[in-house]
Amino acid sequence: MSEGSFAALELRRIPGLALDAAAEDFSSAYRPHDTAAQIDQLQAWRGDRQVGLLGLEWSAGGNVWLWGPETNEGEQEADRIARFLLDAANREIDRQKARVAQVLLDPKQHREAGWFTACGYDCTIRLEFLVCVIAPHAAVAAPLPSGICEMVPYDEENRETFAQTLMDSAEESLDCVALGRWGEPESVLADFQSVGAAERDLWMRLRVAGEDVGCLLLRNHRDTASLEIVYLGVIPSFRRRSLGREAVSFALDQANRLGCRQVTVAVDLQNMQARALYGSFNFVTFGEKQALLRGVPPLEG
Repeated sequence: MSEGSFAALELRRIPGLALDAAAEDFSSAYRPHDTAAQIDQLQAWRGDRQVGLLGLEWSAGGNVWLWGPETNEGEQEADRIARFLLDAANREIDRQKARVAQVLLDPKQHREAGWFTACGYDCTIRLEFLVCVIAPHAAVAAPLPSGICEMVPYDEENRETFAQTLMDSAEESLDCVALGRWGEPESVLADFQSVGAAERDLWMRLRVAGEDVGCLLLRNHRDTASLEIVYLGVIPSFRRRSLGREAVSFALDQANRLGCRQVTVAVDLQNMQARALYGSFNFVTFGEKQALLRGVPPLEG
């Protein structure tokens, strides 16, 4: 689409909006990924009337989430406004050297997906959202015999090892990419720390025979009495040893301890092993999203 076709539109950038103020301008489909985030808002104006907007939520680790674009114009004009805003967003993303830009869409949002695809969002990952309802004082699946896997709480003294284990455990998996985690170990950890940073007492190192072999990151959503498995990963050489089962069992135990009514998790639809693992604990699907990403490096293999 040529620059000339945007001639009647004016771009206004409103930087650093507080999250609550920015969220009011968007539909309920958009939710913050970092509760401490600020939103840069790009607005499309025609004369004295605002006709569209798009939000950029910058992560602590150098990635960016997009909110929108949103417009109330008719279909043809909506396409033009969306492209105008996405082109402007791409310029800003490139200027700030963000690693990966992404948006989460409902699978039925075909028109919106077309906007992003046309603007370089050429990596698509389908996510399945799962939930396990916790009955009061319900017993969960018995953990594996003691000594196979030790759950050790995260501490700053082991920050470097923890960050590297996060990266290693995401090898050969798209789950981490789809959730916006990509980059050097320190930037990946920074992203996770910005999401529920106060919940680091629920971050666990999976250790076998004194070696860090995986990570389990949980987040307690007190407003909904829900425990989220933000991330669960095991390094490739220790997969298929039932360590994932022990980690999920631990998460369910923590949910009971914290008085949560449910445990939720998002997984890549292509990750059949993860889906089977959660299914064995009676997790069921409650939603699907597609993640469209720009700037994802080619994956080996």
